[in-house]
Amino acid sequence: DEYRPDKALSEGDLKNAIRVHHALATRASDYSKKSNVLKLKTADWRVFLFQAPSKEEMQSWILRINLVAAIFSAPAFPAAVSSMKKFCRPLLPSCTTRLCQEEQLRSHENKLRQLTAELAEHRCHPVERGIKSKEAEEYRLKEHYLTFEKSRYETYIHLLSVKIKVGSDDLERIEARLATLEGDDPSLRKTHSSPALSQGHVTGSKTTKDATGPDT
Repeated sequence: DEYRPDKALSEGDLKNAIRVHHALATRASDYSKKSNVLKLKTADWRVFLFQAPSKEEMQSWILRINLVAAIFSAPAFPAAVSSMKKFCRPLLPSCTTRLCQEEQLRSHENKLRQLTAELAEHRCHPVERGIKSKEAEEYRLKEHYLTFEKSRYETYIHLLSVKIKVGSDDLERIEARLATLEGDDPSLRKTHSSPALSQGHVTGSKTTKDATGPDT
């Protein structure tokens, strides 16, 4: 159903909403059945594919989802201490951050430094290639996780830095600034009119629509 910001979300809406905290949206480059498809990977590593009507709108959704996640996702919990060798992804908080945007940016930068160091350390102790063992699978899973998380925080830092420099919550202005930085890439140009971001909105796909405008 069409989302209306003046109407409270029902219990069904909240139950079915896709939460975008700590999520990352990218172009689904490995999916060729349809065009203009974006891939959304959530905090619990579920993957959703969405098709947009055009390349421009696909890029706009990617930018806006990632920017919302960068602004509102609360800092990750410290890694749990365990004697188990099996790799487990840490749980990520679904609550909204209490940090201001400058502090949020510094938090992302600190996390990126941590992940970069951890990935470098991990790669210093590789397992022998070609071995199909539990140890090799655990190594592969951890490297995949660290690489993805590094990419996610790099995206968050880039978008949040631009947003802070623009000094506005207007998503069209942020998109325009990003287009300028990317050499006026047409895939980043504005699509539809949009309201300002509000600290009170962001829990899932319904509220992402609120942040991106009813026509997106």
